[in-house]
Amino acid sequence: MTALILSVLSAGLLPQTGEVPTLTRGESMSLVLEDGVSWVRILEQEYVFLRVTTDAEVGMTAYDEGEKLLASCRRGSSLVLSAFDGYWFFVKLEGERGARVEVSVGEAEPSTLREDAAATGKIGPDEMGELWRFVPPGPGEWTFRLSGGGGSDLDLELYGSGMSYLGGSFGTATDETVSCGALPSETLTVAVERYGKTGRGDYSLSVSRAGEFPLLAGSSAGVLDESRAVGRYLLPVRGSWSLVRAGSSSDDGDLDLRVVGPGGEVLWRSSSFGLSEALMVPPGVDTLVIEVVAFDLGGSDRLRYQVSLEGDPAVAMSLPFSVTAPVSGRRTFLTGFSSDSGGFLRISALFEKTRNGDLSVFRGAGPADLEMSSMRGDESLALWAEPGDTVWLVPSFADFTDEGSCELSLSPLEAPALDRSARGRLLPGNPVEFHTVSTGPGTILSIRLGGTDRETDFDMTVSGPGVDRTAQGWISSADAAGDEEIAFFSPRGGTYAATVYTYERAGEGEYTITADRISSPPLAQASPSRETWALIAGISGYPSAEETLDRAVMDALDLFRFARNTQEVPGDHILLLVDGMATEDAFLDGIESLAERAGPEDLVLIFFSGHGNQLAPGTGGPEEIDTMNETICLYDEEVVDDELAGALEACRAPVVLVLDACFSGGIVNDFEGFGGVMVLTAAREDRSVSERILTPIFLEGSRGAADSDRNGIVTARELLAFVDERLQLICPSCDAVLPPGATVCPECGARLKGENAVPRPEQGDFLDDDAELWHSPGRSRHGG
Repeated sequence: MTALILSVLSAGLLPQTGEVPTLTRGESMSLVLEDGVSWVRILEQEYVFLRVTTDAEVGMTAYDEGEKLLASCRRGSSLVLSAFDGYWFFVKLEGERGARVEVSVGEAEPSTLREDAAATGKIGPDEMGELWRFVPPGPGEWTFRLSGGGGSDLDLELYGSGMSYLGGSFGTATDETVSCGALPSETLTVAVERYGKTGRGDYSLSVSRAGEFPLLAGSSAGVLDESRAVGRYLLPVRGSWSLVRAGSSSDDGDLDLRVVGPGGEVLWRSSSFGLSEALMVPPGVDTLVIEVVAFDLGGSDRLRYQVSLEGDPAVAMSLPFSVTAPVSGRRTFLTGFSSDSGGFLRISALFEKTRNGDLSVFRGAGPADLEMSSMRGDESLALWAEPGDTVWLVPSFADFTDEGSCELSLSPLEAPALDRSARGRLLPGNPVEFHTVSTGPGTILSIRLGGTDRETDFDMTVSGPGVDRTAQGWISSADAAGDEEIAFFSPRGGTYAATVYTYERAGEGEYTITADRISSPPLAQASPSRETWALIAGISGYPSAEETLDRAVMDALDLFRFARNTQEVPGDHILLLVDGMATEDAFLDGIESLAERAGPEDLVLIFFSGHGNQLAPGTGGPEEIDTMNETICLYDEEVVDDELAGALEACRAPVVLVLDACFSGGIVNDFEGFGGVMVLTAAREDRSVSERILTPIFLEGSRGAADSDRNGIVTARELLAFVDERLQLICPSCDAVLPPGATVCPECGARLKGENAVPRPEQGDFLDDDAELWHSPGRSRHGG
């Protein structure tokens, strides 16, 4: 192994990050102690304890990124570091000047903990903690007790299968206690960690069975806090479909709900960023566990919750059907409908005294497929029922403490057919209207809703064979509250039903609903003429309900219509991918197809609107200062920035890459030194961003606002300058457009300083020469 001679350039206690070599678990490295000192940086992405060893008599001291002392050892000893609270460790090695040292990083294996047999340990200054593993001999509620000695402050943390956090005890006294229910098929991990460096670190650890594993039968209440982050319940053997619902009457916070298999694997989850969650569970004999999870404890650091189980539901077989359902936080009413013929249903839920209630529709196991959650207290929607399938209906009050009744009714849907567009009017006495829309096979069907009043909130659902979508957007700088769009690919064609409704009780106004059936012709072959090629992708309806966006597809279709209708780019030069069409393979294959066709004289536009993500530290290459890669989230998989850059490398034409996604600014780094590409992004690499920010600005500039020299041509660099300037005028708190130089947002009153200053997303100009992007109407770039 070649020795690495390190010159330490200190900026404070720690050396410059770029000057420090990095090790990960299972690796070794040879260092030379220049001036008797060297440094190594350790990266760990999993929940493990690390053991750092050397082959020479050297002392080691470990720090976190904030220069906090973590552990230190004398010469010849090893360090034990906990990766439970951070990714990075800086380790300083000190020994003989010029000595060659091999440093290794391995995993500190857990010890075994057994029932009613107290274990003892000692956490010295060279250790951050110790790990223990416990496999319950049988089902039950298990209590772990930590008793410390020697004047040390020790903490206790408990993790389930897959290292999911279950709870902890962090008092300043010497004794800590944590309890949870567990099965013999599960493995629990116990972390004993040292807080501070005083005392000897002696302790004893024991576990004992405190009672039966709580069984969920009917309804149960509990409290989540720092010591118990997860409430766990056994789910009994089920002879029928069942509904599990959890909720809290707290003013803030966030609950999640999970159903976990015998080995700790998560089977279904509901994570809607709120305080009410529900899951359908199929019949079965497997032992399952319900987990009520505190994603955010809220301001009180304490969440009281109620969890209930409802089974043996009645199933209606004919229409019309109606029932009066009791609704409360302690009891959930569940009913089903099944018909051999199937068809469109009109489902209505009228809550007692029109108190604010919601209606959830489930087609199978897991979270709801559709949810109506207006403020009106009378929900109604159109739903497609597959022949022979059962749909499950669950009414509930928005306030978990409310109790009352709900008149639930089902009838065949009667709705006018929508050809191209229609107008309607919603009133407090008529808050819902329905339309059916048909399309041919192999088309993208877009259903667009527009309100005439900016602040009147209209929303929309669409249901049909294989499709259940909801659009519930609000006012943006580009949209009225009633502007919505749902689009999807219909491989076999068919008829779909749209529900248009007012969100508020007093909502009133006119609307327009429009159907656009978009064909997807094969890409044309290249020609000698100068041409524009485009790949336009937008995803609102992700597979997981909690990932759903409201207007990303609207971004994509706005750009598609501008390119096709205003700029006259032929349809066979545009690849349009919406929702389930926008898979990883389709996106990357589309880039490859455009690169094969586009010549140096052409222009390629790649556009994506949807979720973005930032991966864990250490995933990035040398181009990432923060060591983290960024991704765009396609319908099925993520595309990493390195892969995106690699896909565009083969393109001979100049490329304009537009990314309307969170963390997208970090993708700019991957094109440094990469000629022929311009990258426009919506968010700084360390920030998330709201919908409908970048794309409306991009389109405003494309329509002429970016044409700074007024020659009728919008170039790529003109558009970049326009986008960069306008993004610096968006309030980071409410997305309002700010006047130049504003220090306080006139809309929300936010002070635009410090952490709340307007972020400036990274933009990248790596074009060899400026490129003509768009022309004024009548001067099409395509074929010119």
